[in-house]
Amino acid sequence: MKIKKIHVISYLKNLLFFIILFPGSFKLVINVDSSLVNAVAILGLLFIFIVTTNNKLYLTNESKNYLYYIAYIFLITNFYFVFSIEQVDSLSFQYLMRAYYFIFGSVFVLIMFNGIDDFKKLISIILTISFILTLYNLFGLLNYNDSFNYLTYAFTIGISIVLLSYRLIFNCDGFFFKSALFIGISYFILLNLFSGSRGSLLFSILLVLVMFVKYRNKVDFKRFTATIIAISASIFFILYYFVTNYNINTWFAFKILRLWEGNIEEEPRYKLYSDAYNYMIDNFSIFGFGFHGSYNIGSIFLESFPYELLFNYGLFGLVVLILLFFYSIQIYNLNINYYYTLMSFMMFLYIFLNFSKGWSLYSGYVIFVALAIVIKIFINERENIK
Repeated sequence: MKIKKIHVISYLKNLLFFIILFPGSFKLVINVDSSLVNAVAILGLLFIFIVTTNNKLYLTNESKNYLYYIAYIFLITNFYFVFSIEQVDSLSFQYLMRAYYFIFGSVFVLIMFNGIDDFKKLISIILTISFILTLYNLFGLLNYNDSFNYLTYAFTIGISIVLLSYRLIFNCDGFFFKSALFIGISYFILLNLFSGSRGSLLFSILLVLVMFVKYRNKVDFKRFTATIIAISASIFFILYYFVTNYNINTWFAFKILRLWEGNIEEEPRYKLYSDAYNYMIDNFSIFGFGFHGSYNIGSIFLESFPYELLFNYGLFGLVVLILLFFYSIQIYNLNINYYYTLMSFMMFLYIFLNFSKGWSLYSGYVIFVALAIVIKIFINERENIK
């Protein structure tokens, strides 16, 4: 009975971590206030920590160093908020609370996430909720609104493509299991195509190719090529059938063609990025333009985590990006024996890429939660390899 109780608490804990990583997908299914969901996730983790953790708290050097990194982010966020008080409004307070939410989420990962065991549970939750979201979408039950739209939906579906593809490429035994993975990948790609989001699909496919290039000596080239061809052909014929027979909205195809033809000036973000660049050149400041610096160009945010980080925080933001790059290079250079570390790293890269082209800087703080998970899995896997 005690074992079952621990098992349930463990799944509950990882469900709360899922809500932190993909808050929008949860709120697409259950239409509740964003701040309420955030508060429930953090308070839930705090309660589990108090109930299940003994008095001793052990952190490795890697966890301590990352905790210092998170503390630095916390300090510069508050520093710029205080010294940008003339720009501050109710939305700024919401963004500050969102930043706190992800910062505290990162800390809870460092002290509560149990490496590989928890990551396996987290993967199962991600895949299950992704599948539920697709069913909601197929039956017209998703409650799209200004805050939770097709991008939020596609964001969760895309990570499922990455995780299943990683499993298929590197560790897949048995015909039936391979077939199930093949069907799952095709299904999620197809539903992502109909979502209208280019980024989530393109980034997930890009990361699959990165996996193959990086570890091509470990991959069966014939199997990989055959899988890619089979998935591509299946999706093409299914998509062609639906578009020609059911008059499916081809908005997604239009946006892909616009990008393919090089009509970058027609992209909605082009003017935003251009305005921000011109403002930076005309009003150069080594320390950035404040907590809500995008207000200076008449925008709520810049729809790019690294761009807005540099725009708002200047040199201090550059330090954050350099350290992110440093962590990423170290993990990328690991060998394939760190199977789950690299799998979680692909999840981190997927989240980083998506927030590099959409949403606000302070929503992008979820990147730090994802990297904290990678570090915890690396520590666990390194001990197992020894």
